[in-house]
Amino acid sequence: MVKLPLGFLMEECIQKHGCQQKSVPAYRWITRVEALGIHRCPDRDTLYIQLDDSRKFEGILPGSNILVLLREDDVAGLPAGMEYLSVPGNEDLFTIMGELQDLFTEFRDWQDRLLDECSRHSSLQDLINLSASMTPNHIYISDMSFKILVYTDQEIMREISATWRYQLAHGYLPVHVMKGMIENGEFDRLNGYRNARHVYSENFNVPFVTKNIFCHNRPQAHLFVVNSMKRPQFRDIAVAQMLGEFLEEHYFILSEFKLNHTGNNYEAFFSDALSDVSVDSMAVERQISLFEWKMDDSYMLSIINLSGRDENFCRVMMYQIEEDSGFMSFLHDEHLVVLANLSVNSAEGMKNRMRKLSDSYSLEICIGREFKGFLNIREDYNFLIAIMSYAQVYGKGGMCYDSADYYVYHIVDRVLNMAETRRLCSEDALMLQSYDHGHDTDYFDTYYMYLLYDRNIVRASQKLHIHRNTLMYRLDKIHDLIHLDEENIAQKVHMLMSMMMLQHQEKFQIADEEEPDF
Repeated sequence: MVKLPLGFLMEECIQKHGCQQKSVPAYRWITRVEALGIHRCPDRDTLYIQLDDSRKFEGILPGSNILVLLREDDVAGLPAGMEYLSVPGNEDLFTIMGELQDLFTEFRDWQDRLLDECSRHSSLQDLINLSASMTPNHIYISDMSFKILVYTDQEIMREISATWRYQLAHGYLPVHVMKGMIENGEFDRLNGYRNARHVYSENFNVPFVTKNIFCHNRPQAHLFVVNSMKRPQFRDIAVAQMLGEFLEEHYFILSEFKLNHTGNNYEAFFSDALSDVSVDSMAVERQISLFEWKMDDSYMLSIINLSGRDENFCRVMMYQIEEDSGFMSFLHDEHLVVLANLSVNSAEGMKNRMRKLSDSYSLEICIGREFKGFLNIREDYNFLIAIMSYAQVYGKGGMCYDSADYYVYHIVDRVLNMAETRRLCSEDALMLQSYDHGHDTDYFDTYYMYLLYDRNIVRASQKLHIHRNTLMYRLDKIHDLIHLDEENIAQKVHMLMSMMMLQHQEKFQIADEEEPDF
């Protein structure tokens, strides 16, 4: 269904015929134009035109909330309380009605073309390019943190202002603009608009039209129509409203983009910093200055597994985390990422905060290490993702993992991915693994725990959940099979690392050459 603002119909047609009526709201939305006749249920969203003098206002009760276009000579006969637009008596209402219906036809044809593109699985950029013919002005779409997704014309965007040129170069709003929007409440107001409207921003240097694109009753993206040369027209309102509603109805078109889900002003930037998206250092330095952070500060990451948790839970977590200054949190993939600036907070403070959250909400959390320089954030995030996968396999109890406890598995994994495992492993370790497979014994794990706990019989038997005599019996059998000098530190470390690599290879199914036959 096409719906157009009354201001657009006035601007494009009615005012040209001498209508000067100012009392009817310009943002009243009209869905069709009809001749005024006998209407049992008059529709507030219809513009009725009085064409037939012989059937003036039949069936319309006083106080009916409808809108009528008529000649000035007929205004006196209107029922009380009815809203109206009037044109001079010499104007041809049939001509006006035809012109108004042509406007609806224009937008209906555009809607059909959008649907056709949609059926071909066209991209969002294709739909925006198709929409460029509906307005002479620039259209672009951003996520809720004002990161640009698509736009119609790069040259027009460059000409608008330095703010838009910065967005083209870096993808984000300049920090001073974002800071101003946050401080004066403009950021929250923009996120709250459901219908298209003109906005006269204190922070942007040109007025614009905006429409939020909603999904599941939450704003997911901003649609803008901007003209650098003059005040936005109501045609821009009509275009923004219809295109925005179309994208709400066909929201899957936006699935090609990783949209900001929490509506905060920095999620897109931080998420890009963790991804393969190229973020230049100048943009990084300017963006983090919003929080009074510096490039060479020390930082610390933690990641919280949010699989199966809803958006409201995520927002609660973010609110709790950011109660203290120096903490930022944002969604990336299925994780809530927590970033602490260690010039404001301590590493131990970060760890204590994460352990408390994990205990309180049964959350799986991986705590990172300190790193210096913001540009290292991507490397550390990838490190934490790997550490969480190791912790899920080798977990030592609890759901809060300190990366320091699992770093050795990261080293093992890196080695396995650089070289053939068996060429690096001790022959004794390979022998025990092969013997277990052929004889249904458990010598490999037994000897691994024995070495891991520094040959302490009591602790090793406790970890293996066997009697110490059973352990002693197994060790005698193992010593008959291998020839390791347990007093030689180099041999013992090589054996332990070999067993860790073989164990890791099996758990994570890392391919290698065929097992040798002993």
